[in-house]
Amino acid sequence: MTEISPRHQFQSPLRTLGGLRLQVRTTGRGGQLTPYLRGVPLGRPVNVGDEDVLVELEVERLPHVTLPAEIRVAWEDGSEASSPLAIISEAEAVALTGNGALEEVSATLQNGMVKGRALNRRNGVERPVILGRINGVLLRPVEVGPPSAHEGGGAIVTFTMPIEPSDFSAEGGVIELIHAPAMTTLWRTVLAPHQSEEAAAVETRRRLTETEQRLAGIAAQIETRLGQELRRQNQLIEDVVAYMLALIHDRANRSETPDDGDREQARRLIESASTVSGSADDETLAVVGPLSPFMGWGWSVPELNRDRIELRRMQTAATVLNPHPERKVERIALTVLEGSTVVLSQLSAQTDGQTRKIQASEELGAPFTASLVLTPPLSVGLLSLAAPMSQEGLAVQDVRFFYVRDL
Repeated sequence: MTEISPRHQFQSPLRTLGGLRLQVRTTGRGGQLTPYLRGVPLGRPVNVGDEDVLVELEVERLPHVTLPAEIRVAWEDGSEASSPLAIISEAEAVALTGNGALEEVSATLQNGMVKGRALNRRNGVERPVILGRINGVLLRPVEVGPPSAHEGGGAIVTFTMPIEPSDFSAEGGVIELIHAPAMTTLWRTVLAPHQSEEAAAVETRRRLTETEQRLAGIAAQIETRLGQELRRQNQLIEDVVAYMLALIHDRANRSETPDDGDREQARRLIESASTVSGSADDETLAVVGPLSPFMGWGWSVPELNRDRIELRRMQTAATVLNPHPERKVERIALTVLEGSTVVLSQLSAQTDGQTRKIQASEELGAPFTASLVLTPPLSVGLLSLAAPMSQEGLAVQDVRFFYVRDL
């Protein structure tokens, strides 16, 4: 009986642009190799000869799976040819197949919102980046939902984008959806001036949104004020207790009766602790903290650093809503707790789509301030931050909007 020689065994696969590279570890018999992800073939089988020591496998597609996942390379009889290759992140998936193309795009504009879905047959893992382009100029982020499996392979993604009243002019408006980074146009619609019903729906949605923002801002201000008052009260009570203990200790070692000055000092401290602060809030400042509803998309969940300070982290892009978009802003300041000069050099900012220059404080410590000065002051709805090449990101304590004082 003829003994069948063992198969080639390969070292762990190496990722290449669009595929995998295998280097023979122990030589043996050849055959057909195919890469698999959760049992789904990623490309066509490749014939491997007995003398071949280097094999290139093309990865034509990735099915929709939850990461992390492992790519396994197997012979036609099902035996594995190497140890598996782990895919941890969307970036690693993109390195294998690219971003893929969004096909079968369907979108509608209704009640002031663009809503739609698209199919990515090639890369079922990545959540694509879609931008809105308004009237050929203004770029706006589009909210893209997580991918879901498609029965024919790949993944389906859904997306939404709000439309603003300022997107309409006397000539109408042009709305496009762009797939980044290739910047290919996915969908386009032209709104004629006579389409007043859609413009009215957008205006209604804008007013509702502003009302919600104002209510959320009032709630946040009340919460902030109560927290500040509670801390002030606690500090004053601690001061009263410390003073009284010191006074008792002093009098225990002396026979004299406390004079009127001591009594008056204790009375002032107690009255101070029981009095609510009457100072008015600074009407020219709005602080958007980690728990504020005005922190937009792109931020991590709130967390505490080593000094027990609340913060949020931004990796590559994030947005912040202005609590008072009807008021003119003269400066916006970010209180940054963690961030290097490299990240700051890559950081860019826009207010309502208009690029702004960022000025950082000269000494980068913890914390430091990064500011945007608006000259002349303008009404601002949305602050957009981006550091697309950053791997470190920024840790931000708050974002402060400085307004022109109303006369």
